Amino acid sequence: RDLKEQEKMIGRARQLKDIEDKVYKLNQELAWTTVCKQERAHEANKAKIQRDKAKVQQKEQVIEDFRAELGAEEAKRKEVTQQLDQSSDKQIQDLEREIRDLGQKIRSAESESRKLKAQVNASKNSIKIAEM
Repeated sequence: RDLKEQEKMIGRARQLKDIEDKVYKLNQELAWTTVCKQERAHEANKAKIQRDKAKVQQKEQVIEDFRAELGAEEAKRKEVTQQLDQSSDKQIQDLEREIRDLGQKIRSAESESRKLKAQVNASKNSIKIAEM
C-alpha cells in the first residue's frame, strides 16, 4: 500500500515537473516573442523618425525658398518705389498698383512661411517625442 502511494506521488511529481518544464518553455517563448515585437517596433519607430526628419528638411527648404522669394519681391518693390519717384502720373498709378500687388504677394508669402514654420515645429516636436 505504501509502495502504491509512493508510486502515485512519484507519478504526480513527474507530472508536476513536466508541467513546470512546459511553463518554463512557454515563458521563454513569450519572452522571445516580446523581444522580437519590441525590436520590430523600435525599427519601425526609427524609420518613422527618419521620414519625419526628411519632411522637416523639405519644409525648411520651402521656408528658405519663400525667404529668398520674399527678398526678391522686396528688392523689386524697392526698385518700383524708386521708379515711382521719377514717373508721370499714369506711370505712378501703374506702379502704385504693382506695389499693392507685390505687397499682397509678400503678405501671402509671409503667411505661408508662418504656416510652414508651424508645421516644421510640430514635426520637430513629434520627432522629439518619438525619440524619447
